[in-house]
Amino acid sequence: MSVERFVNTEKLYHYTKYQSALMIILTNSMRFGKLVDMNDYIESNKIIGCKDGGNGLIENSNTLNSIQHYLSSIGQISLTNGHKKCGFDIEPMWSHYAEKGKGICFVFDRRKLLKKAKEMRCWCRLVAYKKHISQWYVTEINSVEEVVPYFSTHRKSVFFEKSKDWKYEQEYRILCADSRFPTLQLNDCIVGVILHCSSLSSIEIEDRKNIFSKLEIPVYEYNGKIFGGGEKTLKYDNTTIYSLK
Repeated sequence: MSVERFVNTEKLYHYTKYQSALMIILTNSMRFGKLVDMNDYIESNKIIGCKDGGNGLIENSNTLNSIQHYLSSIGQISLTNGHKKCGFDIEPMWSHYAEKGKGICFVFDRRKLLKKAKEMRCWCRLVAYKKHISQWYVTEINSVEEVVPYFSTHRKSVFFEKSKDWKYEQEYRILCADSRFPTLQLNDCIVGVILHCSSLSSIEIEDRKNIFSKLEIPVYEYNGKIFGGGEKTLKYDNTTIYSLK
């Protein structure tokens, strides 16, 4: 892939561990995680209630169990938005999700990836960050039959809003409500991988470049250290693609 094509491609990013990155490349797919396993305490412990038509809440166990079963079946893939932004230079993301810089940041072709997701009828959109997000969520569901239609209609407010404390993640989220599809097939969606060269030794960098080269995956080198007011850079084959203050 030419540098020009990389720059002009609309991108989404995904930070992950090195071994997980190899598995993604070898299987050409990404596994959907579960909402209940997310690191956001409010999201992973969301409590759903149902209005009874008055001021109280219903206690219909079948309905409540159906809601919890539906929520637990939803799969999620979290990406970092790169549209008109550089989504590879978020240091907390490298630290939290990519082994403190020793992992990998994937670069995906945004249009191709979302096309694959939408073919699976996934829900895809940017996360909106709000000042106040409640762990308690009261719905108007009164029967088992209303569960799926309700969440389909209200998916934006239920699944795509988070506390502003997470705004730095610039999250773009893909949700799959069909448990028959545990993975998202990538095909030719991978533009390349980024190494955080400030966190890796020269030996580690060369070893990983050799491995990804054998897998025919372009490798980009990110230097996140800024000494004496210098710039952060992203390079490919010694050519600087981005310079960031």
